[in-house]
Amino acid sequence: MTFPVAGVAYNAASFTAGCGTGGVGDICGTVVDTGSGVSAVRVSLRQGGGLYWNGTSFASISEVLLTPTGTTSWTYAFAVASFPANGSYTARTVGTNGAGATTSVSTTFTIDLLAPPAPAGTASVTNPTTATTATFTFADTESGVVVFKCQLDGSAYTPCSSPKTYTGLTPGSHTFRVLAEDLAGNQSGAVGYTWLQTA
Repeated sequence: MTFPVAGVAYNAASFTAGCGTGGVGDICGTVVDTGSGVSAVRVSLRQGGGLYWNGTSFASISEVLLTPTGTTSWTYAFAVASFPANGSYTARTVGTNGAGATTSVSTTFTIDLLAPPAPAGTASVTNPTTATTATFTFADTESGVVVFKCQLDGSAYTPCSSPKTYTGLTPGSHTFRVLAEDLAGNQSGAVGYTWLQTA
């Protein structure tokens, strides 16, 4: 199975883009048999350790093997909106060769469509100030946050850690912003602090 990849967390954008089919969510892969060739491919999708996708919803107690498009290179259309909840899912592919022998591959991945809450923090610098150094501390209440990204005065957001210190600041207005990003790439809203540095 080419996509999804085992152990990876996906948000809406990364799942939809996974098979590169132009904005249509898919599960995809390849099957090879150098002997009698590939005669059929079937795919199942299970929510956590519970129900299976039956073609319209996760409502089947028993596994439902569905027919994708293609055999040696196949895709099964599955819109990200069809996932009923965040959490673990398992896709299983069953390939059958011309002699009737079967082989299967299972992939467990995570869907995470929720952005983390915005960080909370404090600033060491008052407003206004003559200080040329500013330090910011911040944290997030969600345990799944894997990176913070900081921005100063409209520059590009870059990965950062708390505390974040800026030195050599020049007189004028300054704005610091920070956001949180989780394992699936979902980003929180940014929080900021603006202050005036006087000469």
